Formats: sequence, C-alpha cells, structure tokens
Amino acid sequence: MPTPEARRARVGHLYELLAGADTAAEFANDLARVAVDHMDVKVSCGLTAQMEGRTVAIASSDDLAAQLDRIQDTAGEGPCVQAIHTRDIVHVVDPATVSWQAWRDAALGHGLRQALSLPLVARADTLGALNLYSTSEVPFTDDDREAAQTFAVHATGTLMVAIRLAQLAELSGHLEHALRSRGVIDQAKGVIVAENRCTPDEAFAILRNASQNRNVKIRDLAARIVAQASRRDDMAGTPTPIS
Repeated sequence: MPTPEARRARVGHLYELLAGADTAAEFANDLARVAVDHMDVKVSCGLTAQMEGRTVAIASSDDLAAQLDRIQDTAGEGPCVQAIHTRDIVHVVDPATVSWQAWRDAALGHGLRQALSLPLVARADTLGALNLYSTSEVPFTDDDREAAQTFAVHATGTLMVAIRLAQLAELSGHLEHALRSRGVIDQAKGVIVAENRCTPDEAFAILRNASQNRNVKIRDLAARIVAQASRRDDMAGTPTPIS
C-alpha cells in the first residue's frame, strides 16, 4: 500500500498535468486517468460537471465509466447526480438494491459490483462529481474511501484552476452543446411517445436503436425527428412512427 508521502506525490502530479494541458477538456481526461492510478484497487473513473442544475459527463478513464456517467445524464438520476445534489459521498455497495432503474440495469449489465461518487465542492459551488466504478468482488475499504476523498479534494482545486485558466470557454462550450443535445433528444422522445404510444424509456430505446441501425448520431437523428414533426404539424399531415 502506498505511503502518505507517495500519495501526496501522486496528487502533486495533478498540477504538473494542469501546466502541460492545452485545454480544460484534455486536463479533465488526464485527471480521470490519474484518479485510477491513485487508487489501490482496480477502478474505472468518470468526471461529471454540473451546469444549470444538470449533470454532464466530461471525462472518463474508459468506456465503462463513460457509459455509466452518460446514462445518468440522460436519466437525471444515479449516484453521481445524488452526490452533486446532496454534496455528500454516495457509496453504492450493491447496484441491484438501488432505485435508479436505468443506471441499475446498465450497471448490472456491465458486471458492476460497487460505485463511489464524491462531490467536487469549491467554496459554495459544486463543480461536479468524481465517480469510481469497480467490477471487483473486493469491497472498498475505509482506506480506499479516504484515498478517494483526498484525491477528490485536490482534484477540485486543480479542476477549478483549469476552468478559470480556460475562462470557461472550452468546457462551457462542451457542456452547453451537451445540454442542447439533451434538449433535442427529450423533444424527439416526446414525439416518439406520442406516435408510438409508448413510455419515455421505450421511446429512448427506439431512438437509440434507430441511431445505431442508421449509423447516425443520436442527437442528429433526434433533430431530424423534431424537424419532421414540426413540418407535419404545419401541414396537418399524418404522423409516421419510426422503427
């Protein structure tokens, strides 16, 4: 197990990464990868940011973290969302027991055993959350939690500096784009619900499958559906469900 001195050296490396990063987005991805190295157990790491009351996945160490974070963006619930809203650490010891259905199903489908979401709080502001995901049967120990908390504190400081140095330009642009995409997707889901008489979850599944089958980005397909629905309304035409 690394000594306290070794841990401090790891954390100090964050500022070297910040100095060498060209953009806030590049630094965020580096931060997620360093978080993985900081832990003594094998984990995946995702970083989510808060903007206008919503969470947006901005960086991840691998596909597992990216997928579990994005699901929370779409569903509006999950461990990182709760951590941000409550400003408390959220430790999921068994994904099968949580009430967040979309995240729970995805977590179990990926073999997730536990998750730890830590809010990134700077003074009165909550920047986002650091999310650690593990598929190991070995549970997080008190030492693991302490190491994660220490890293989260330093990550908050460096992330805040990164945002300021970038004058919020790149990171804010990325988040605003993600939020605009979310809005279009929500509108498209509403169209699909009305046309197919299905639930919002079923509507998103239809949208996702159509996106994959047509090899079109989901936000682009959503924009087409919304535009087509608008034209149909103008022409008083008959809706045609997508499949």
